[in-house]
Amino acid sequence: MSGAPANAGTRRLADVTFWTLMAGAALATVLAFKAESGLAEPLRITAAVLLAVALVIMFRKPELGPLALVALAPLTDYGALTGEPLVITAFSAVLIASVGAYAWGLRRAEAKAAARSPLEPLELALLGPLLAALWSLPFSLNLPKTALQSGRLLLLWLFAVLVARLVATENALRRLLALFVGVGCALSVMAAVQYTAPDSGFGNVNIVQAGGGAIAMVRPAVFYKDPNFLAGYLGAAALVALAFALRASTLRAASLWGLAAAATVGGLALTFSRSGWVGLVCGLLVVTFTAPAPRRAAFAIGLALVLAAGVLAAPQRVLDRVTSLSDLESDASITTRYLMLGATVEIIRDHWAFGTGLGAYDVAYPKYRRAGALERITRPHQLPLAMWAEMGLAGLAAEIALLGGLAVAFARRRRTGMTAADMALAAALTALLVETLFQYYLYFEVLWLFVALAAAAPRRTAQDGPGTVSGVTSRPRPPTPAAAAARAGMTEP
Repeated sequence: MSGAPANAGTRRLADVTFWTLMAGAALATVLAFKAESGLAEPLRITAAVLLAVALVIMFRKPELGPLALVALAPLTDYGALTGEPLVITAFSAVLIASVGAYAWGLRRAEAKAAARSPLEPLELALLGPLLAALWSLPFSLNLPKTALQSGRLLLLWLFAVLVARLVATENALRRLLALFVGVGCALSVMAAVQYTAPDSGFGNVNIVQAGGGAIAMVRPAVFYKDPNFLAGYLGAAALVALAFALRASTLRAASLWGLAAAATVGGLALTFSRSGWVGLVCGLLVVTFTAPAPRRAAFAIGLALVLAAGVLAAPQRVLDRVTSLSDLESDASITTRYLMLGATVEIIRDHWAFGTGLGAYDVAYPKYRRAGALERITRPHQLPLAMWAEMGLAGLAAEIALLGGLAVAFARRRRTGMTAADMALAAALTALLVETLFQYYLYFEVLWLFVALAAAAPRRTAQDGPGTVSGVTSRPRPPTPAAAAARAGMTEP
């Protein structure tokens, strides 16, 4: 009997600590919005209160953290809460709170059991980029920036760990992917608004001007700085929606997923992103070859007809944009990327061991810039080479480990039976990885999200419902003890 009051007292102390921390977080949020945001004061206060409420809910239900982070991922380049040099965004603030909520939940025995489940190979490989960044730090050409960017990688690694640990069941994965596609549809609507009214002042828009100041191209970016990153998001969302549409058991579900795919592909087209288009095509190949056998031929024929109709109906500027992929003479952007490729190889030759330092590529690049390359572009574009150039041999090793971890994760998942969600992950990851050949996606939250989801795939259970393998229903797999503990232990009784 003597233990009951002590336990009650400990619980009360924990609750007081909890609410004190939450009150402090709410006050800090209000002050941050008031000091740094350009919003009107009522909107600042409203946003701060909503964020504080979200943080309270998250501490009570930590599994909501990944959902909140997926919803906030497009805001990482827009609406920062603090200014340079240490930029804190809504995404990073909620990420820190989510990690705190997860750590707070670990005081329960069930949650501790889930946290002690063995790490998958890909989960270990996710630590590689951070370790490589620290490897490059002592010899960095820009030490403060390398240290700052290493901290950014630390946050992304925490994001990946949180997702891999809390998205532990098929139902949780499907909910998260449905939210991801829903956000993609909203971004597509915003992109259409920006395309039709580029001077509205809403979000970020890339306006390409022709001679005489005329507008040659409007490229919506919504909340991203670069339209190519918006394209990466929308391409992944479209592929996820298509993968689910092909495996839907009802016409209503197939129609909803199909409409979502059409909306996100439309938004992707408006970005005029060549890397996004190439990634989408590669992802479509995965969707086609992994489609259920009874629907594969029909989907392939329908896809070919849609692509043919798109080519015939597309405006000339779209066709010119596609054909410019091989134009190394008149397209300055393509020419610069090609020339930068050679320059990056030379940087690797001179900095092969420790690299230039993470984020210090632009310090070394002017010395290697080739004639004909645009002088305003000094940051790397080809991520596979850039990781070696910036972080030396450790960066190269991190890349190899990540690719190997992905191969192991999907191979192990295939042995136990891949579900519709797994097929969606495979298609989206294919597109994003292909796009890294043209874009510097090292800090792209969407890429980290999908790699983290793949990392947890071998451990994820399907006890919430049957999985589907190429359209054939498979028996539900029994939950692992770790997944069962994660499911039962991370919510308040």
